[in-house]
Amino acid sequence: MVSRFSVAADMGISGNRIAFLIPGEVTDGFLSQVAMFNVTLRSQKAPLCDARLIAYLGCEDGVEVPERWRRHLKDVEFRLIRRPESERQKMVQAPMRFMIDDPDLDYVFLCDADTLLTGDLREVLAQLACGFPVAGALAHLPPRGMETAESWQALSTATTGRPIELRYKYTLTHPNIPLRAPFYLNHGFIAFRTDALREFQQLYPELRQKAADVLEMPNFAGQVGLSLTVNALGWEGSVLPLRFNFPNDIRAYAMHPYEGSDIRLLHYLRENAFRRSTLFADKSAFDAFMGAAPQQSDQHFHQALMNLTNGEYPFATDVT
Repeated sequence: MVSRFSVAADMGISGNRIAFLIPGEVTDGFLSQVAMFNVTLRSQKAPLCDARLIAYLGCEDGVEVPERWRRHLKDVEFRLIRRPESERQKMVQAPMRFMIDDPDLDYVFLCDADTLLTGDLREVLAQLACGFPVAGALAHLPPRGMETAESWQALSTATTGRPIELRYKYTLTHPNIPLRAPFYLNHGFIAFRTDALREFQQLYPELRQKAADVLEMPNFAGQVGLSLTVNALGWEGSVLPLRFNFPNDIRAYAMHPYEGSDIRLLHYLRENAFRRSTLFADKSAFDAFMGAAPQQSDQHFHQALMNLTNGEYPFATDVT
């Protein structure tokens, strides 16, 4: 039998009708992460290798992307979000990605800057092409204050007027702890059909703000707001295996060994052996990480970078 995923390359989808959207700041750290993501995107198979990459970057008035990074980001589109320095911590560019309205796009992939494409994503594209409006991997843990079924039901009823189904398990809770989750995704990687995203946009900003108003940790309002919006729309989202948003976390490798053996997108959010702000921005930081024996949780990350760069810093500052 031919899997529906095996036809992903033959769906007739043009790469320029797909976009990857990444939020960040106009800093060496974020720009270097976007540049590294772009390297991995261009190594994908068609049609994804031809996808657009759009960076939503917060900055103050007068700030521009430095020439040092522009020459490594020639095929990246910039959306500069001008805001005062006092607003920096709000990262308004992250939710703004959800509001993209481009008639030339059929599919969008929302990724964090600290992610790396390490395998084939066409299975995700096939999921969307087969009818799912949104797809992503479940979050690691519940947000603080939302550990119980009662807390989710109370929030959903108060904000949407309807109960929410808790069909899933968080990905990094102990197997013996019976915490149940709704369609609650980690925002390191989310995929949308754009026709569905336009419908999503009608409810998401309001529900995101309502979540922010009541959560103990409002920085999780985006993830909670997505759960509430999908539920309010009555959608059936596609829960992806953890391989499509796998953290460099030793617990993930222990709890999901099969997924850890076939990682398609790596989320390098744990900074045990490096700092994300300098790893790709500074040659000495890159050389130090690549020259050391990696910790178990970073072995896949280290090998992926070795495969892509042969251990050589890819963003030299000298102009040839």
